[in-house]
Amino acid sequence: MQRREPWLYHEFIGRYEDKSAASAQEPYSERLLRRDREEAAAQAMQMQQHQQAQREGTGARSPDDDVAPVDGAADPLSLEERQQMLVEVMQQRFLAGSDPGVDYAAIDADAELDEHWQAEKAQDAEDAYFDGED
Repeated sequence: MQRREPWLYHEFIGRYEDKSAASAQEPYSERLLRRDREEAAAQAMQMQQHQQAQREGTGARSPDDDVAPVDGAADPLSLEERQQMLVEVMQQRFLAGSDPGVDYAAIDADAELDEHWQAEKAQDAEDAYFDGED
């Protein structure tokens, strides 16, 4: 998910990660790569916010508008809760048809997926029937 939507990953997980503990264990080259990814994520996030603001007809947000804690100390959510929230957001974006890079027309036109879904639906109905006989 970090590679697919870096800005979204950064919003839910990245900005709450403990940078000092991570940097003590990773090699210098990994730190440089991570820093580049974080900068790219921040730029992508700013671009996304700017585009959204233009679509909504409002002014672009400034970096000072963010009031969320950077170190995660005041954040009551655990890492697992934030990860679950990220998964839910990504699933909803996919289901809503707004996941960039996904060819929804090809998915809709794929008859094999329909057949697979029908087979699963039939198996579920059969399982429910036999579970009800007890």
